[in-house]
Amino acid sequence: MIEKERVLSLPQCGHLYLLFSILFLIIKNQQGAMLLLTALTLPLLLGLTSVAVDCGSLYLEKSRLQNAADAASNTYKQVGSYQPPSRPPKHLYPRSIS
Repeated sequence: MIEKERVLSLPQCGHLYLLFSILFLIIKNQQGAMLLLTALTLPLLLGLTSVAVDCGSLYLEKSRLQNAADAASNTYKQVGSYQPPSRPPKHLYPRSIS
């Protein structure tokens, strides 16, 4: 008795079926498999790299904003206890004409 090849059952739904059948043919023949793997993983790798760069820039901006908020808080602690006089000094009043 001749052994039958194992056939993976795929749902026949148009373009997806065609894509998977082409992928299985390429992988089965082992010709161009490395090119296929590179073509499929390169966009994923580039996408993850861009996400990492975006997260790094967000972290850097957050730390800069936090440093600015800390500096403002420290300045307020040093100057915040100062109460300006309720009335300006008398030498700043204009002289009355009388």
